[in-house]
Amino acid sequence: MLLHYSKYTFAVIMLTYLTYIQKCNAVSLLERLNTGSPATAQESNYAAEITPTDFSPLEVHTCSVNTTLQDNSQILTEIRKVGETCRQSCKKQSGGNPISSELGHFTRRLQLLQLTVEGLAIMVFDAMERLEEPHAPEFLKSPYPKDCNEVQNAGEDLSGVYTIHPEGCGPPFQVYCDMDTEGGGWTLFQRRHDGSEDFDRGWGSYRRGFGDLHSEFWLGNDKLHRLSFQDEYELRIEMELFNGTKAFAIYSSFWVGDVHANYRLHIGTYNGTAGDSLEYHDDLPFTTIDKDNDLSYTNCAEVYSGAWWYNKCHYSNLNGRYLGETTDEFAKGVVWFEFSGFYDSLKRSEMKIRAKL
Repeated sequence: MLLHYSKYTFAVIMLTYLTYIQKCNAVSLLERLNTGSPATAQESNYAAEITPTDFSPLEVHTCSVNTTLQDNSQILTEIRKVGETCRQSCKKQSGGNPISSELGHFTRRLQLLQLTVEGLAIMVFDAMERLEEPHAPEFLKSPYPKDCNEVQNAGEDLSGVYTIHPEGCGPPFQVYCDMDTEGGGWTLFQRRHDGSEDFDRGWGSYRRGFGDLHSEFWLGNDKLHRLSFQDEYELRIEMELFNGTKAFAIYSSFWVGDVHANYRLHIGTYNGTAGDSLEYHDDLPFTTIDKDNDLSYTNCAEVYSGAWWYNKCHYSNLNGRYLGETTDEFAKGVVWFEFSGFYDSLKRSEMKIRAKL
């Protein structure tokens, strides 16, 4: 168990390190200063300029702490104390000869675990503080906005495709920004309007994303998690029937979990004209034809030809089959029950988020 956890921790550290090393060329500065090692004048000047700031939601999620830069040495000291206490306990239980005992194996693994946890703490504290600090060197800052709201704040007022770079692990990517609806600044993550794209896909496709940002697409669950987790967002869903009737639904908050949570959905209170067909799916994981996470005894994605945060099974199915104006297939189309019922498949749907004002 300990060996497995050590490997997992080390993998997490390496992933985070590879991401932030591109932005920080001196991630060991904090550790060296805490241990009293000499620093250059430039490093000392930069360290002196850092002012404690509240942690962002990403930092709280990553570190599970709410601390400041000046607390880091105390945290590292506590980590080392815990590690030493555990090692001494192992020695006592093994008769003082851990090398020749089975417990000795775990003692060595514990040492590795302690080192990796220390390294992760140093790296995250240092990198996060540098990225959050308002006067950080330019090479530490991403040249891209984090969402379409920031794109708009930078002076762009035309709807279209832009490159953004949300917080968290991962490279920049392109999104479609809606600058026209209700003040603009909306980041789209789903669009249906003509049936040109096949949405009956597996877990990998929905994780990565697919389609054409100018036409029909699903942005991708990994990207959606990064987007929705970095700030407080509201969700807006627009829909239209083939007879031209339009409606919308707004949810006061929206975010999805990461892949380990199977992209679990979290939404706030409803407002709008379409009726609330998403509350039934709140706090549920994502299901696809090849990964059944719903609460039904069958795979809802297989039964209703889609991919969604299914319950047992759905009142909305915006990734269902594009069936056209009339259909006799029950609940298999692009469905928002409170607006379209189960037999009228929608002509158009858009799902988009915007940072709350």
